[in-house]
Amino acid sequence: MNEQPEQNEAGERLEWRVWPAAQKPVRSVVVGLIALAFCTAVVWSFHDIGFGLIGLTVLYMVLQVHYVPTHYRLDGCEITIRGPYSGRWDWSEVRYALDFGMMIALSPTPEPPRGRRGKRRLVLLRPEGNRAEIIAYLRKRVQIIDKRNDKGRALWP
Repeated sequence: MNEQPEQNEAGERLEWRVWPAAQKPVRSVVVGLIALAFCTAVVWSFHDIGFGLIGLTVLYMVLQVHYVPTHYRLDGCEITIRGPYSGRWDWSEVRYALDFGMMIALSPTPEPPRGRRGKRRLVLLRPEGNRAEIIAYLRKRVQIIDKRNDKGRALWP
């Protein structure tokens, strides 16, 4: 769901929601049924419900980005993400926007950080049909680096 930028005390605000399960409900149901079938097969083959619960827990943790909606808000003070991986970041922590096309990474450095600590400092935004609007908003606040044509350079090593 895309919302138009609104005005508030701190300046412009941009909000949107990303929920892949709602966009492709048939695929979501099929993937959910496959996960349940897998866990049922584990219980049946090992004769222990504990292994099935462990499998279900692991699959839920992996698939929650798909099944749980993520809400993004960019405003004059901070960046807020509510969903499976929630957090708040001040604009002072972000200097660059690395545009990878399907994903936009907000970073304190011009290259994606490679260390474990550095990756925690990245803020990943998933555009939902409003990529141009997000880029226009970010252009006012940070330097944008286009990484869409960098062959062999991934966000994660």
